[in-house]
Amino acid sequence: MLDEDLKKIIEERIKSNPPKIITVSCGLTSSHLGDERNLREFLLASEMVEYIKSLGQNVNFYLFNDSSDALNFAQLRVGVNKEEKLIKAFESECGKPIKLIKDPFECHLNYSDHFAADIMTRFHKLGIYPNLIDVWSLYSGKIFDEAKTKIFTNYNEIKEFLNKKFPGYHMKNVFWPLCKYCQKIDTTEIKKIIDGKVVYFCKDCKKRKTETFKGIKGKFGWKVDTAVKWSIFQPDFEPYSVAYLDPNMGSYYIAKAISEEFFNGAFPEPINIGSINFDRTLSYQLLPSLPEQVFKILFLESRKKDITISEKKIISASKKYMITSEMSYYDYVRMKLPYDVVEYESTRLDFLSNYGKMFSKRFLKQNLNPRLPDEAQLKNLLPEDKTKIIKLIEWIILQKQKHMDHTHEEFLNGINKALKRFRIKREIIFPIIRDLISMEHGIPLSRIFYFMPQSFLFQLLVIIVSGKEKTKKDQSLAQG
Repeated sequence: MLDEDLKKIIEERIKSNPPKIITVSCGLTSSHLGDERNLREFLLASEMVEYIKSLGQNVNFYLFNDSSDALNFAQLRVGVNKEEKLIKAFESECGKPIKLIKDPFECHLNYSDHFAADIMTRFHKLGIYPNLIDVWSLYSGKIFDEAKTKIFTNYNEIKEFLNKKFPGYHMKNVFWPLCKYCQKIDTTEIKKIIDGKVVYFCKDCKKRKTETFKGIKGKFGWKVDTAVKWSIFQPDFEPYSVAYLDPNMGSYYIAKAISEEFFNGAFPEPINIGSINFDRTLSYQLLPSLPEQVFKILFLESRKKDITISEKKIISASKKYMITSEMSYYDYVRMKLPYDVVEYESTRLDFLSNYGKMFSKRFLKQNLNPRLPDEAQLKNLLPEDKTKIIKLIEWIILQKQKHMDHTHEEFLNGINKALKRFRIKREIIFPIIRDLISMEHGIPLSRIFYFMPQSFLFQLLVIIVSGKEKTKKDQSLAQG
């Protein structure tokens, strides 16, 4: 799914840095799960990792979880599914790092771990397997100690440098101290730095505290934090949307300037991606309905373009993913899935059936259940029509037994010849058969026959030949 331009960028980076392990990185904050619109960068990063592997290169895939970030009220509402009881119980926790807040659902050690687990479960279903790096743990260990000393030693110089380099940009805090008293991190402010110590004040609890460079807890401002992680982990590639790549105000270029001026100058190649937008009614509807491959088609084609996802685009993507050379995901849902659900005989049942059932219901507005004919339908059959239908079904069963490898085109040619030989008029008999098996009008009947399991065809033949309704037990099974 990678475009040729991106493949060239990757290959050039590899050639310029042998024999270095290539690193692809992304970042998120596990404050809530959220809907599908933010998945594009992670799908792209995962595809890049797989392509780098295909070139015979070793590759790291880092996902930085900014678990030191403060929880805000909007994130809390989404995280607890807008449950008023949980909102009231946890709104006082807003402003604290999500790593220090207990899990509202009491199944993980803390708030951050709960949603990190949910995010990773979602990623794994989409074939995304990054190495999750917990940023709180980086700050808690000694890996950032050298960076802390450098930042605090050059605190005023960093602000002056940024004001000069980016006149329209103002960094509120180069470092956000964690208040030792109330554990808030978004209400603190550094007042002065003197003799290897930092003095900060918390606006929430109105207390002042003095700590050493290495002893102080907290986190760097986001762009400084990014530059520090670049200097330590040396990423080669990171996906970024256009907003981050503005040379005058974009976060990427601000972090790059900090890295070049105060650290070792490391920075990744920015991989440009467009934004994803869709109507709220589509939120949380894509993941249950679309398998990984359709997701990639939908999200990764024309990666630089902003995309507004609509039901029309979703259906179009479902038609592009070919399960076999003859059948798209769209065709599978409409023509094969109903029989798979009834017969339990498809090897793809576990992989696609749950997606397909949701896709059919949500995007095709159909609950497709093939049904065997009932007594009323059989009574309405004219004898001459019944004879022709029996001949046609017998021919289809034998044809599928003899030529299991036939393509749909070959099958269609055969069925057209059979219709002519049996003197069956398509416009008369096909609507009758559609009514007998309760299938929608939009699907060509030849395709329905082509994908229809033999067991269903046999049952249909037996019922029509005998002229008797299936027993209630068998009828119930056939209807799923």
